[in-house]
Amino acid sequence: MKWSVRIIQGVLVVGFLLFGFMKLSADPTMVDSFENVYGYGTGFMYFVGTIEVVAAIGLLIGYWKKKLIPVFSGLLVLVLAAFVFVGQKKVNNGANQSAEQIS
Repeated sequence: MKWSVRIIQGVLVVGFLLFGFMKLSADPTMVDSFENVYGYGTGFMYFVGTIEVVAAIGLLIGYWKKKLIPVFSGLLVLVLAAFVFVGQKKVNNGANQSAEQIS
């Protein structure tokens, strides 16, 4: 059980770092997604990227400093809330576009 948690934690660290740095480096696909698909500016993209990188660092620190896990867990809640916020915007846009196509 301990190793499965460590493996999942490692995969999350890699994922958060990868996508966080893609946002922070203004990767063209991320910029296009945030501006054209989700309707947000690049400022929000940089904010989400920063939170993702800090969350990944927090997960890494959690390997050795167990007392800091609650602090970084709160940060992960912010990351997930941002994902839900961005995803909801996309779903609403998609639903509106589908309704326009039907009528």
